[in-house]
Amino acid sequence: MKFLLLLCCLISIEGVVRAQQYPALRDELLQMEKVDQDMRQKCSVKSAEEQIKCLSEISTSVDQPNTKRITEIFDQIGFPNTAKVGKDGMRAFMIVLQHAPTDELRVRALKPITKARSDGLCQFC
Repeated sequence: MKFLLLLCCLISIEGVVRAQQYPALRDELLQMEKVDQDMRQKCSVKSAEEQIKCLSEISTSVDQPNTKRITEIFDQIGFPNTAKVGKDGMRAFMIVLQHAPTDELRVRALKPITKARSDGLCQFC
């Protein structure tokens, strides 16, 4: 019984370690997602006209720098799937990617995202 418990603990730890292959990038992606979502939440309580202006400002002040950075991350490690940055880090990447002002990175990431999905490394794809 103790052996089984130890084995389960080791398997769990291995999964956590594997999910933390790039812990600093994971943390950075989570921070980008938080800023992205907080800013959009602030826009959502405004009038329609103010929302348009607010979202336009976010496109310049948040989306463009985030897109530049996730492109660098993508160039560095490829698609940040769950094995690289964990589920929450990958989800953050996908949210930031959705808000990219151009399709360039979305087009580049399509095949790696599709592969990650077929490999079971992208539950949100």
